[in-house]
Amino acid sequence: MVELSHNEISDKGVERLVTALGKNSTVTSIAMASNDLKDDSAEHFSVLLEQNSRIKSLVLSGNYITGTGVERLAVALQTNNALESLGLAYNRVGIYGAERLAEALEQNKTLTSLDLNNNRIFGQGAERLLAATKANSALRCLDITGSELLDPGAQQISAALQENTSITALDLSSNRIKAQGAAHIASALKKNTALTTFIMRTNDIGPEGGEAIAGALQENATLTSVDISGNHLKDQGAKAFAEALEKNGSLRVLALSQNSIGAEGGQRLAAALEKNGSLTNLLLMGNDLGDTGAEALTAALEKNTTLFGVDLVYNRVKGPVLERLKEALARNAPKQDAEETQQK
Repeated sequence: MVELSHNEISDKGVERLVTALGKNSTVTSIAMASNDLKDDSAEHFSVLLEQNSRIKSLVLSGNYITGTGVERLAVALQTNNALESLGLAYNRVGIYGAERLAEALEQNKTLTSLDLNNNRIFGQGAERLLAATKANSALRCLDITGSELLDPGAQQISAALQENTSITALDLSSNRIKAQGAAHIASALKKNTALTTFIMRTNDIGPEGGEAIAGALQENATLTSVDISGNHLKDQGAKAFAEALEKNGSLRVLALSQNSIGAEGGQRLAAALEKNGSLTNLLLMGNDLGDTGAEALTAALEKNTTLFGVDLVYNRVKGPVLERLKEALARNAPKQDAEETQQK
């Protein structure tokens, strides 16, 4: 692996590196995050991708590459049959760059992970990417955190997400999506049959948006991990997710951290856990469950035999109460280990 992140390397340095790596047959991973790379560097790496069939991972995050540079990388991706992971977070990809990448993904059959975190691709760029990977694409993981989707963008990607059968992990965090946008995403989740991991942290969907996403979980049978942390769900939203847990049999990890959930919401989640037989981890860090909510979760574990991980950090839970919860969770852990051994 070539690890040269955080080194103030310029385009000229990249040119020399690419020349050296042109015929190298051992290096499979290159990381050059947070340097001083611009579009010329993207051009140099595109040449490398066209010449070298060994590179599996390329990380260029935190640089100054614009849509023009991404266009050159995209051209290389159309014929490259080796690269599996491309990191372009915190660049200046924009809509133009996203559209060029989408064109490449229609041809490329090896790239499985694409990180476009914080690139202002907006709904138009996100929709184009999801449409390009609708079917028969190798891409499995797409991170479009901080893409300025807003509610209109959420609506734009909804139809494409409904039809997408390739992407299994999608991150829509920090996109300023509110309740209306969450409703559009929820409609897509009801019909999507490919996603197993869905992340929507730090938006502003509120209780109503939480109800929409939770409603989708009552119908979705493929999602196994969902993270809706930092969305102001409050007790109302927690109750909606509790209803979902009573009906959903596929979800294994649910993260509702930092959502202003109080004792009432905690009690409702606990009641749902008595009926749920699939969840293994419930993350509730930074809420306000207190001793009452924690005690309810502990009591639920008398009937629930699958849950073995609960995060209640920063929930105003006293030591003795927390210890009782830990003991109850520990009793479930051996059962879970035994079940996994049998499945193998």
